[in-house]
Amino acid sequence: MKDQKFIWIDDSTSQRCRKNIFDNSTPSNFGVYAFKRKYEFDKTIQSLDIDIFADTKYFLYINDKFIGIGPVCPGGDYGSASPMPTQYYDHYDIAVNSDIADILVLVQLDAAVQTDMSLGRGGLMISGTAELSEGKKEEISTDESWLVCHDLRFPSVNNYDYTQNKSKWQKAVTVENIWNLKKSQIPLLKSTKLKTDFSPITVAPHSEQDALIETDKIYSAYLGLSVIASGEFEIEACTGEVPQKTLQVHKITGNESITHRSLVMSSVSVCRLHVKNLSDTPLTVSDVTLTYTRYPEDGNNGSFSCSDKELNDIYELGRHTLEICRQSIHLDSPAHQENMGCSGDYFIESLIEYFAFEDTRLTRFDIMRIADYLKMSKGYMFHTTYSLIWIEMLYEYYMHTADIEILEYAFDGVMFVLDKMKDGRDETHIIQNPVSYMFLDWTWNGEYNRHHPPKAMGQAPLNAFYYNALILASELSGYLNKPELKEKLSAEASYVKKSFNDLFYDEEKGLYFDGLDDETKNVFDFMPANIKGRYFSKYTNALAALYGLCDDGKDAQILEKALYKSDFSDVQPYFMHFILEAIYKCGLFAKYGLSEIRRWTELVKECNKGMKEAWITYGGYGFDYSHAWGATPTYQLPSKISGMKILEAGMKKLEFSPDLFGLESADITIPTPYGIITVSMSENNKPIIKAPSEIEIVLK
Repeated sequence: MKDQKFIWIDDSTSQRCRKNIFDNSTPSNFGVYAFKRKYEFDKTIQSLDIDIFADTKYFLYINDKFIGIGPVCPGGDYGSASPMPTQYYDHYDIAVNSDIADILVLVQLDAAVQTDMSLGRGGLMISGTAELSEGKKEEISTDESWLVCHDLRFPSVNNYDYTQNKSKWQKAVTVENIWNLKKSQIPLLKSTKLKTDFSPITVAPHSEQDALIETDKIYSAYLGLSVIASGEFEIEACTGEVPQKTLQVHKITGNESITHRSLVMSSVSVCRLHVKNLSDTPLTVSDVTLTYTRYPEDGNNGSFSCSDKELNDIYELGRHTLEICRQSIHLDSPAHQENMGCSGDYFIESLIEYFAFEDTRLTRFDIMRIADYLKMSKGYMFHTTYSLIWIEMLYEYYMHTADIEILEYAFDGVMFVLDKMKDGRDETHIIQNPVSYMFLDWTWNGEYNRHHPPKAMGQAPLNAFYYNALILASELSGYLNKPELKEKLSAEASYVKKSFNDLFYDEEKGLYFDGLDDETKNVFDFMPANIKGRYFSKYTNALAALYGLCDDGKDAQILEKALYKSDFSDVQPYFMHFILEAIYKCGLFAKYGLSEIRRWTELVKECNKGMKEAWITYGGYGFDYSHAWGATPTYQLPSKISGMKILEAGMKKLEFSPDLFGLESADITIPTPYGIITVSMSENNKPIIKAPSEIEIVLK
């Protein structure tokens, strides 16, 4: 960017806002501010080549045409003090074909959803070039020549009052640049208008009418509608994923014809309209639109199909759910829109992505932003276990891409996380006093849930994740040519493994228990006081088997006992990812793998429009139907049936051990940096594997 001049309205009461929706230190100051500037030239504008950033969110229009939404989510964690080291500007190259560029930007001040992150002050920046005919160029930038007003039509989140006008237009003022800007690392989001079953409705004077709009799937979409009216009306639009559950209520009032577009993305397959005509003349709702917005999925993407329709349906529903979660970050869901603190979700989503979508830049950008956060927070993350899982996410990304640049960039974050864990260790190298034991799963054990369990229910799983993080960090150190660090981390992992078995293995039961029942030193809301007793679960034993913590080759025996020869409580679809990984690693996939995956059939039957977050429900938490963390079968099916294993980083050398596991046939395509691999399998025939010439294939 040549220029970074930020502008805002000259009104001190409209300058400040919350840093995010969890910020209790600053009152909510929601508002929308309109900025405009008309550029006129004596030559045709062929294109506008511009960079744009706004705090908190912008909606860009040029010559009355909607162009895009931004900026990308900068990252961060829960809480008002969440650091944001970097914000990102977007780049547009917009065809114009006119001698006028009438630019309008609506800027949202204050947070509306969890991914809205702010430095607590409004600001808009545009910098770029108008490419004119005959090779001429003119600079474009925000400055005092722009006009601004408070757009009173948007008084609060999802409340739209078109009876109000904008405040008077006034000259914008420049404000201090407090933002550390870098260019976004991903392409602009893609928007498509969905086909709906809506037909225009006419409402008689002083009467009311309802309408229902449904789509074939759940989508991450912005609601829009058009009203032809000459008097007062009220519309309530309730959007949701399933008919029985409303997620958002959009209240729209007006007294003349309007074209409306919502400011907040919905997770939607159902929209109920209640239209109230308060005037003496008929009113027509002429159009209802859902603008589906997501990361562009163009490219040579992956696929999976087999002889079992139920498995195909599970795969496809998971793939679609990931697609709607791929935004400017990997969302947990379009319903929650959680931030970077949920890297456990993004880890599973990134694994699905490697098999379903060619483009891995979103995963790379997630890793980069989480690394930035961890460097600033010195390794702290609200969900303690998720910070360790992020290291596995980095490892898997490197193995798929051999991207040494991002590995070098992120590795300081790795060491900060490991150092944060060391703060809570004792002489056994086992973590005894961590920041917290979060997060394991959305399940209960008596009065305690695994979201933030007491030490006796969470210590061993946390240390299992810690052990795996040490092993993978040691491997990554080798790729970075740090032999001494590689050896040191490997030695630390060995200490942890020995102590894990000494402290948590119950000889009589032949199983691991979940943690010690001694006193917890740091008790707070998300770290309950410890409880007495020895607790056993699928969680600890599955992780011990998966990550190689079991002594004497007992991993398969311990895993089978914990999963199928005990009365331990069930786990949710999220943790089933680790269960399925352990089953495969222990050689039990032929016996249990596909039957476990078929459990998702019930979720597909309940809602075939998006993947439900959980199959065990309990009070106090609202599960959604758009959660890609529970879509691990969309990764498991192609990866386990093909038996693909990366032998050399960057997928340069791959091992395949294909197995139909009782199916009649399967066809799989797998994207790689060099092109598509196809795996065709049928009963009683040799598998056919075709790969780009750059990849060495080892068939096991």
